[in-house]
Amino acid sequence: IGFRAPAWQELATQFLAYLQEHVEREGRYRDPQLRPTGNPGRLGGELLRQACRQLDRIRWSRADVTRFMGCYLTEPKPHVFFTPPPAPLQRAAFVRQACRKGVALDPKSRMLYNGAEIFLNGEHEAMEPALARHLRTLADIGSMQPTSSLESALLERLYAWYRAGFLHLCPERT
Repeated sequence: IGFRAPAWQELATQFLAYLQEHVEREGRYRDPQLRPTGNPGRLGGELLRQACRQLDRIRWSRADVTRFMGCYLTEPKPHVFFTPPPAPLQRAAFVRQACRKGVALDPKSRMLYNGAEIFLNGEHEAMEPALARHLRTLADIGSMQPTSSLESALLERLYAWYRAGFLHLCPERT
């Protein structure tokens, strides 16, 4: 269906890279009682104990895994590029057209959701539940029907995605 089907090794490697960007550890190794040793090439026991304690403190939650998976699985492949509209509509004109015609994801876009969390092309956004409902429809069927009841915050998000080339206005219905 167009989403990645990674090997478990790849998934673990990418998750650890994700943690590298999101885990912060303060301080640095200290060993003020360290005395000169006759074995300078030996890994010291205190160094290993401190390292184990610090690394044991690294934690992640289901929310971390959810955010990682949503971003990772929707990340465009390296050869995929999006083409913004050559002459994008101004926001007000886009809103009128979107409400009249509806919008559709670009065929290269990948979109997933988890509740009110939306993942599009490797990006994550937490939305208000009422707004996320519309975006879940967009993720499930690839388009949103015309409607005059879209909220300003949702239209702002759709407009940004339109300008990035992630979605397009639907063709005129006959």
